[in-house]
Amino acid sequence: MDQGSKARCKVSAPLRITYPTGWLLAVANTDATAERGRKHAEATGVADVLLLDVAGPSVATLAKPGLFGRFMNLLRHLSTDQAADLIVYEGARVAGRTVLAVRGLSEAQRRELATAWKSEGLHFINYFGGVTSEDWGIWQGPVLPELPSWVWR
Repeated sequence: MDQGSKARCKVSAPLRITYPTGWLLAVANTDATAERGRKHAEATGVADVLLLDVAGPSVATLAKPGLFGRFMNLLRHLSTDQAADLIVYEGARVAGRTVLAVRGLSEAQRRELATAWKSEGLHFINYFGGVTSEDWGIWQGPVLPELPSWVWR
């Protein structure tokens, strides 16, 4: 199986990509951009700052484990349009981009970090809350051709 087929297999089962409650996510197209984004995130003083890349863990590792978590994940995939964004994040990671993930921010800190990230060139910035989500920045650049068309809104 070639690399492109493997990537499609990894993102073709959207219900396996679990909802990352409490995490702010963004995409960095280059390592330098990811590093600048990490520095901004660490400057907020939070402990949970992760860089998810092709060699590391997936977006699915951000979810809470357990039966209740899996049940809530299923409900969120059926009831929110942001669930498709998780497929885009995972597709970006598999395609060689870095997904930054930060947890433990207040609303003011999320707003400040999203603004800083945008100024550094990060994009597709979303916060996945327990009840609501926040969209801080859209996808920039060409869409990932290996992802289904329905994930791009």
